[in-house]
Amino acid sequence: MKHKKTTKSAAVLTIYNAPGMTKRRRDSISEWLRATSRLLAGSSSMEEVRRFGETRTRLTLRRNWDYSAKGRKAISAWLRMHAKYLEQHGKNYAKRFTGRYLYA
Repeated sequence: MKHKKTTKSAAVLTIYNAPGMTKRRRDSISEWLRATSRLLAGSSSMEEVRRFGETRTRLTLRRNWDYSAKGRKAISAWLRMHAKYLEQHGKNYAKRFTGRYLYA
């Protein structure tokens, strides 16, 4: 079945209360995002992602079985970007930050 090309969110990242977190907590979430990025790219195991436990962060990947290699690579880079921003600028985030990765 061929899909109609529309702009949709392939990934949704929600981070709760980043300004109120300690730096250590923000760094932990950043590492979780990087581990998830590696898992999506195929170079990590689910155990690495699970070791971070409760992160006060929600990541939703929509139709991830349907991603091309290029799409998985792009979403992995998007997750790494948010990990970096959270470490460097986490106090500037809103109480409930939501980022969406859009594809056309």
